[in-house]
Amino acid sequence: METINTEQKEIFDADYFKKLEQDGYRIIDIIAGDVTPTPEQQIIIDKVSQGNQDTFYSDILYKLTSERFSEEEAKKLWNEILKHKYIVSEKLGRNIGIHVATLDYLENIKNLIEVPKIIEETKFRKTLKFASTDPLTGLLNRRIFMEELKNKIKFKSDNDKFCVIMLDLDGFKNFNDKEGHQAGDIILQEFAGILKQGLREQDIAGRYGGDEFIVLLNNTDKINAVKIIDRIRINVEQEFKSINITLCAGIAEFPTDAEDLSGLISEADNLLYNAKQTGRNKIVYK
Repeated sequence: METINTEQKEIFDADYFKKLEQDGYRIIDIIAGDVTPTPEQQIIIDKVSQGNQDTFYSDILYKLTSERFSEEEAKKLWNEILKHKYIVSEKLGRNIGIHVATLDYLENIKNLIEVPKIIEETKFRKTLKFASTDPLTGLLNRRIFMEELKNKIKFKSDNDKFCVIMLDLDGFKNFNDKEGHQAGDIILQEFAGILKQGLREQDIAGRYGGDEFIVLLNNTDKINAVKIIDRIRINVEQEFKSINITLCAGIAEFPTDAEDLSGLISEADNLLYNAKQTGRNKIVYK
């Protein structure tokens, strides 16, 4: 008869759990009764639990609380938590779920775990800001901007028109190579300030990468978009006249030029390339 050693068993357990999680099931939710498993899934869970009796409940509570209990204590607490979940769910008229029930019971009833650390609002806001903005310019980072644009397309209203603009600083690479990255960073920061000042409250701007930026002008057709971006272009020309840095832009309008995310970005990028190849310090649109 073939035997399975401890290392093989752990791999065996992990593979089964991974398969369930890939199918969209959280193992603990199934064990707690929050999700009804199929017969095949129940067989898998039974195999894992029977083969891991020494630390099964201890592992469950550790996953939920990051606190380690002995297996005997964990099993007793698990049964109490399930009872607590049932009672509270009955009172509230809805299933509160095993995660909420566990934290509430161990924290507020048994006092076995500490209250989760509360982040000060100012720190929390700062954390969110750093997660969504480019640290150098303060504009949206590329990932967040693209999510905003994706949602804009997804939840568009009837007759909704907006423009996506790709912008690039002419002469920036030469300046950056000659004067150094620190001087180049200052230019990017100053440009971001000009950009924000020239946009309306309803518009959003992001750093696409390097000296390339991207703008979403809401409720705007390309004719009005040109007026807004051209004012910014003129301000850039005046501000950076001494160092010979200007601005190029390509404007794509939704839905006239493209109706999806990749199409809009591609169209605006191609028009930007055309602007840089045909004289620079200009705005191109169809």
